[in-house]
Amino acid sequence: ELYELSLPEKVERIQRREFVRIHVVVPIEYKIEKNEDNKFLKGILVDISGGGLRFATDNEINVGEVIELKLRDINTEDEILIKGQCVRLNKESNGKYICAVSYYEMSNKIREKIIESIFTLMRKQMAIR
Repeated sequence: ELYELSLPEKVERIQRREFVRIHVVVPIEYKIEKNEDNKFLKGILVDISGGGLRFATDNEINVGEVIELKLRDINTEDEILIKGQCVRLNKESNGKYICAVSYYEMSNKIREKIIESIFTLMRKQMAIR
């Protein structure tokens, strides 16, 4: 028997993530690594995963800049310090900026803490529904 195969008419791209991403609204502090004033600024965490996060800020951040981020561990309330790089910046209609950050030089211990916090948040969100 002989079969003839043809290419599909429509190809659909499916996004595959290495880490689960969860939407949150949590205060976060950040500073641009190269800034001389070394002052942490306030922002709002929009979503987070084991590979990166997005946060809202009033300040414009250049793509490629290295950022230090401070957030609270959901389970222990410990402060978690994360280093990341701005990979994308979008300006919203309300004037705020949404900065997408990819983690940079992260230890497995910190990544595990973040993933643990994500699953805790997911369980809490499912309990509410």
